[in-house]
Amino acid sequence: MSSEYKYPIKVVSQMTGLSVHVIRAWEKRYHVVEPDRTDTNRRLYSEEDIEKLRLLNDASHLGHNIGRLATLSLSELKNLLSKEKTNTSEDRNRFKYSGTATNAEEIFSECLEAIKNYDAKKFESILLNTSAKLTQPVLIEEVVIPLVYKIGDMWHSGELRVANEHLASSVIRSFLFNLLESYSFNDSAPVLVSATPRGQEHELGALIAGVIAASAGWKVIYLGSNLPAEEIGSVV
Repeated sequence: MSSEYKYPIKVVSQMTGLSVHVIRAWEKRYHVVEPDRTDTNRRLYSEEDIEKLRLLNDASHLGHNIGRLATLSLSELKNLLSKEKTNTSEDRNRFKYSGTATNAEEIFSECLEAIKNYDAKKFESILLNTSAKLTQPVLIEEVVIPLVYKIGDMWHSGELRVANEHLASSVIRSFLFNLLESYSFNDSAPVLVSATPRGQEHELGALIAGVIAASAGWKVIYLGSNLPAEEIGSVV
């Protein structure tokens, strides 16, 4: 490890505007940066890592796909953003979520197209790109929850097949679980046990509750779905 000062991931999150979850996800899936590790396996980021993450965040806000950006060097990213300053067309901002119904519908449309085409990777990428631009409460309350309802309504009406709904649920479940895992807690944090009782296979509500609690500083013990009440009680 070099003598250059390194920064922990929470500080990097504040400096770049990216959530801890997004930073970890971009590292795992796209290898955008390779931070050093302490003896206890904690990430430590250099100034160059932080600059690249900040540039990637800026470029993704302009509508660029993170998968295409990941292989670019710092100079290439800077050149790209320099060129973008001369092009302010609104279609570059199709993923820039402002809380308006129109933009929400655009995000939903992109998600539903991926779901209908059984394109789990694209659906996951859309969720990840969106999460990079929103605060956690807005992400959950204005994107994830309405999207879950929308998918359920379309399945009930026959607009989506069972296979489409299962694929969508699988991607959302994985996305929420990774988001839940990205939170840390201290020893004095209150504890929440999250699960669904026997006969309830749909766990997205329990996961959403866990994510909201974790973001508020709770330690969340997530047990999954279809669990006998006595098992849940024993954990409590």
